[in-house]
Amino acid sequence: MRSCLPALALIAASSTVCAANVPNPVDSTVDPCLVVCPAGEIVFHVVVLDINHTPVPNSVVTIDFCGCPGVALCPASTTDPYVHLNSCQIAKVTGVDGRADFGIRAGGGCSSLGARVYADGILLAQRNVASPDQDGNLMVLLPDLQLADSKRGSTDPTADFDCDGLVADSDVDFVVPHGKHTCPPTDPTAVTRPTWGALKTIYR
Repeated sequence: MRSCLPALALIAASSTVCAANVPNPVDSTVDPCLVVCPAGEIVFHVVVLDINHTPVPNSVVTIDFCGCPGVALCPASTTDPYVHLNSCQIAKVTGVDGRADFGIRAGGGCSSLGARVYADGILLAQRNVASPDQDGNLMVLLPDLQLADSKRGSTDPTADFDCDGLVADSDVDFVVPHGKHTCPPTDPTAVTRPTWGALKTIYR
């Protein structure tokens, strides 16, 4: 009887080839803490890798805040380091190293792991969201510091900036240097929503 091993080996090899350049949630890395600020100076890192632990370039990484009604994105601007897909989703294309770094201009918070991170439509991770702008009005002011302070000693993830499971003194202190941070000025011209093809072209 003819052995099936060569055929099985061919199928296995073919599967490995097909999996190459396909984002793999197990191998990809996503920062454990998703922290946003209206000024956009806090960077959230995503590295997209395939099953062979090889970087996936030109992968569209989407951060979906649609399950986070308490998070408010700053108005779209041509100076944004990402593209607004709609009122609650932003996206960026990975470089040759598979990296997509997001300085997200937003405020407010989200618990229950409501924020979702996708690469080419494949779910990589779910995250809570914290921000120095605790009330989501896109301005970091004294009431935001007071809100963070009211969560001291709790496990509220919206003020747990280091994701250690407890809102400590260091988390409350984290708000202070972001005082008076707001969204950048709005562009005088409207920003249109690009297609997926245009999105990849912009970031290549």
